[in-house]
Amino acid sequence: MPTILQIAQNGAMVLLMGLLIGLEREHSRDADEPLFAGFRTFPLIALTGFLAALMAGAGVPWLLPVAFAGVAAVAVTAYYITAQSHHKGATTELVAILTFVLGALAAYDQVIPAAIFAVATTLLLSLKAPMHQLAEKLQAEEMYAILKFGIVTVIVLPLVTYTGEPLLAGWGVRVL
Repeated sequence: MPTILQIAQNGAMVLLMGLLIGLEREHSRDADEPLFAGFRTFPLIALTGFLAALMAGAGVPWLLPVAFAGVAAVAVTAYYITAQSHHKGATTELVAILTFVLGALAAYDQVIPAAIFAVATTLLLSLKAPMHQLAEKLQAEEMYAILKFGIVTVIVLPLVTYTGEPLLAGWGVRVL
């Protein structure tokens, strides 16, 4: 069971993660774009995940899936409403669900991975324009080269360097 100080420190980090993501969402939106969640809502979503996971660890296990379902229902409803207009993206709604998960992860004393993913998420969100420009400029041959590199890195290299030990043993996965 975490101490009060650990809960306070992890809760403060969760609040900062939510603020960071919310600030980016608020900053990057167009003036005419409806905003489902922003600078105030994302920290609340993160804290909801954090507190629900704390309560689940303290003997109320049903609260975490119920809270997750609630956040997901709000995100789906927001997407349904905004999809009726010209705006068809679901990024903010998906990031809201991810923010809940990051808050819950921090409650299980995984604050550093949660913070890393929060920063990576914010970076990914803030690079929208350059990523779209890159995707437009990418030629078919370049895409095939990227795929070939991925196949070599993820499939061929592990098979070539296979030492006889179960492939997933390093990740704590037991193979029958």
